Amino acid sequence: MAYMRSATSKEQMDTEIGRFVEYLLDTETTSEVSYSQTMLEKHELYHARYQSNFEKIADQKLQQWKDFYQKEKIDMANRIALNKSEEEEESSSDNETDKSFQSQPYHKNQASQSNTLPEVHIDPVGQCKRLLQFLYHCQQDHTHFINLYFHILDQCMRSEYEQISATALQQIALHLLDGVNDPKQYQRLIKYHPTDLSSPNIPALHKPILNIIETLLSANKTSENIKTSMSSEELDILCPYRACFLDVRREFRDSTCYFIDGDSLLLSIIHHVNVDLIAYYGNTLHVIFIIERILLILFNQTQQCNYTLLFFDCNYQLYQQEKSILDLIRSCLIAHLSKNIDKYGSSKIRQFSSWLDEEYIKFTHEEKPHFIFYHDMSSFNINEDHLLTENTLKQLVYIYRLYGNYHQYHLQCHLYVMNKLILTNTCIKCFEIKFFGKCSRQFLQNAVSILPSFASTTRVKENEWIEFEKKICKEINQNDIRLFLYLKTILDFMEKENDQSEEKGLFNLLSPLLLLHVALLIRLSLVDRHLPTDLPSVEFSPIFSQLIIQFQQNLAIFISSCSSSFLSWSKIVDLFDGRLFAFTLYQLNQSSKMNFDSNTIDIVHDCLSYLKHPTAVSGLTHEKFMLNYNPIIGSWDLVYDLDLSSKIVPFVDLDCCDHTNTAYYMNSYALDFFKHGSQTLLNLENELNLGDIYNYLLDFNLVLSSIKTSLEVIIENERKQTTSDDLDFSVPLYQSISNLQSIFSSNFNRQYPGRNRL
Repeated sequence: MAYMRSATSKEQMDTEIGRFVEYLLDTETTSEVSYSQTMLEKHELYHARYQSNFEKIADQKLQQWKDFYQKEKIDMANRIALNKSEEEEESSSDNETDKSFQSQPYHKNQASQSNTLPEVHIDPVGQCKRLLQFLYHCQQDHTHFINLYFHILDQCMRSEYEQISATALQQIALHLLDGVNDPKQYQRLIKYHPTDLSSPNIPALHKPILNIIETLLSANKTSENIKTSMSSEELDILCPYRACFLDVRREFRDSTCYFIDGDSLLLSIIHHVNVDLIAYYGNTLHVIFIIERILLILFNQTQQCNYTLLFFDCNYQLYQQEKSILDLIRSCLIAHLSKNIDKYGSSKIRQFSSWLDEEYIKFTHEEKPHFIFYHDMSSFNINEDHLLTENTLKQLVYIYRLYGNYHQYHLQCHLYVMNKLILTNTCIKCFEIKFFGKCSRQFLQNAVSILPSFASTTRVKENEWIEFEKKICKEINQNDIRLFLYLKTILDFMEKENDQSEEKGLFNLLSPLLLLHVALLIRLSLVDRHLPTDLPSVEFSPIFSQLIIQFQQNLAIFISSCSSSFLSWSKIVDLFDGRLFAFTLYQLNQSSKMNFDSNTIDIVHDCLSYLKHPTAVSGLTHEKFMLNYNPIIGSWDLVYDLDLSSKIVPFVDLDCCDHTNTAYYMNSYALDFFKHGSQTLLNLENELNLGDIYNYLLDFNLVLSSIKTSLEVIIENERKQTTSDDLDFSVPLYQSISNLQSIFSSNFNRQYPGRNRL
């Protein structure tokens, strides 16, 4: 570097060390990252033979700060005297105006003279802070620096200037945070701590820091965890930071590599105003959809993936036990990005146990990220959060303070936070964070290591999972990973619980409902799953809710432990939909007879057969589904919805309109066949393949039969309602459809005798 010179003589070494220290203490041009990095690089200067050089320079700095404040005091006195003189002149009488005017040039000349004096701008507080941190760093590995460190600390504490002594108190607190094993050093640190913190003689600037020191001393006596004894607000006093709102699109666009913290991104999205994870145990799809949109916008900045999404299990542990749906969403998101997105190169993802472990440090050194993008949790309402408890949010804020400090000082990353983020295809605006105070690695390890050890649960070993897949594939003709995950979770729950346990019995009754839910997720498209906005309120018993929560937690575990290579993960993000689950149960509870399509029932029946569930033997009925399910539900007329969309009924668009000029769909082949009932005419008029004609007519015949059966169910239920007048509509409709179906079916059976008689 520019300030380094090869030196052999004492004078040259004085100059070299002087330049080195000046570079470190130059708060205006030397950034915090450069300051921290340079300290680690020049250990050859810390030899004992150069101790006197550092002592001399340190004493010079103390004198320089003292002279600076004395000059500031004199300048302040002069300014006060000058202002007082001007006030007296302004208050003089009008007949003395000329005299006052004549005296004014004298003051201007005086001011001009003072401005021409050479001034060297220094930052005594910033320099003091850096010098104490530097000496603290040196004395950890070089014992000859210990006395110099405590000498400067003592001189700063004795300073008549409150800001200098407050800076020394901050250093004492940071030293105590790292832990002090030497009893003599401990006594030298605490001798400045007053016995009475309520004394009026204590400067107001010192009291917050002294309170922190008191907390640390109390925690040391009781062996209390540092993280539980210190708040993020207290940490901000010791390691303050500054935030600046910037347009950073260029940084996101031009950086070759940057990191995104996945856990804080997830937690920020779940607090979005349009996301509801409370009602009916939440859903997995909505949050992941929003996250994908954000990642897509970031990808579009460069049309390539210049970011890596990071997940740290040590951060996840803090909110792991809060809401089971959060576990499920996180597992689905990681699986989706890893198996569906990462292979196309539009997103990169990595998962680590901690941001302090060596594997992550090595990865960071290889990737060299320009910055890390995360949410520091400070913008959430701690007292009124519906998803996370107050204690959990406080821990998250604290940990993400350390997280940012660590990435700035130890990994040399810039910090951008998602708080108040403005993100479009042409604009990215967010806060940039800069810390002014380094948390030592020892303190960081103490703070993070108090978290319970986390290891990815692998109840299903890889070979066991493969055998499980093969066994199920023989009995169930499905390759959707969601079905396998539901089955394995149900099996695991049944194996864990005692045969006589009440929970096992209740879960045995719940399992058909869970399998029905995943079957509906597989069979229904998002369009077909559109539910009414005024979905009636459904209340579940506490034990029912507890079983669903346990199921979601175990389901999340199996996602991370699954090692499938041939099953389809394409829809893993749509693993649980609480509104569909509640609506299905509500419909089952309201309807005395509710039918599902044969493919859905086949999926459920095959799964129950594999589980050797008693329902599989006796057959699926409405009563079986609703056994032991009795939620508290208000009165609400059953809403029937016959799906006649184009995805269900085959059609050819003939641009037909009804009497209101509203377009509707028609099936020309079915209409022609309904009129003339001739396969030959269909072939001649449309030049269709005979096999295609049969398939078209069979499909439409089955659709008409399904509609007729559905109307029969509706009419049967409406006749049981004492207050319903829907029969006036349902019966005529049924008669018309029944007549149409009878004619069409008769024509079909006449053309294809002996085949598919209904």
